[in-house]
Amino acid sequence: MFQYLMWSNPKSSANSEEQFFFDQHASLFNEVTNVFNDVSSLFGLIRADIVLTGLLSKKRLDYYLKNYTLDQLKKPMVIANSHSRLPYMEYENQKILIPTYPQELNHLYCDELSGIITGKYSPVLNDGKAFVIDPFLEYGNSLFDSSFTRLVKLGVSSKYSDCFYHPEFRSIFVIDKSGSLKEEIPIFDEGIKIPVMEDLFDRLDLVMKDYYNNDRLLFLQHLKEYGLISSRLYEDIQHNSEKNRNLIAQRMKK
Repeated sequence: MFQYLMWSNPKSSANSEEQFFFDQHASLFNEVTNVFNDVSSLFGLIRADIVLTGLLSKKRLDYYLKNYTLDQLKKPMVIANSHSRLPYMEYENQKILIPTYPQELNHLYCDELSGIITGKYSPVLNDGKAFVIDPFLEYGNSLFDSSFTRLVKLGVSSKYSDCFYHPEFRSIFVIDKSGSLKEEIPIFDEGIKIPVMEDLFDRLDLVMKDYYNNDRLLFLQHLKEYGLISSRLYEDIQHNSEKNRNLIAQRMKK
């Protein structure tokens, strides 16, 4: 069903803020971080932009480290100015400004800039490959619930995953605790000429309760009843499901 939804209701990143940001800053990837340079899907683009956002913040912070004295870098106002308007996330009571770095290094970038110059992490100033980690393994799906993305976390979840909605992509993303995509669910297909946006997140929560209850029939029915897919697409999915059931039954008879 989810594969059919994706096929019948494709979404594009063209002209989105995410695509513009990626196109403008993709040169920040290096040999190590390039593993996150994958925009073959909407989710891949969102992940790539999380990494690029952190790398862009590093570029700005490193400017301070290279152009201010140790005494200046210890001044609260200089530290505050260096952080002004930078995206971040809270993780275990620590601000994370650069997701591709471990917590200890993020602590220095947040609170002790001078400690980077004088400590073991000083190579980060000249080596963009030093100390790089996989941010999604390290921080899980917390990154998606932060100012690093435009995703909106929904009110239902499980101990294994959370779900998020992207207003421009008009898609729900179910992301497990390790930061991997479990399901992408596009809504508002072409059969819905004017989507109803009132109480949208309440409706999304109700539908995703069906998802977590593993109630396929009610999930599909509520997608239609709550105006998230058109009646035409609903009927197409039902027809496709019936065809697949018939094929399976025929194979089992052989």
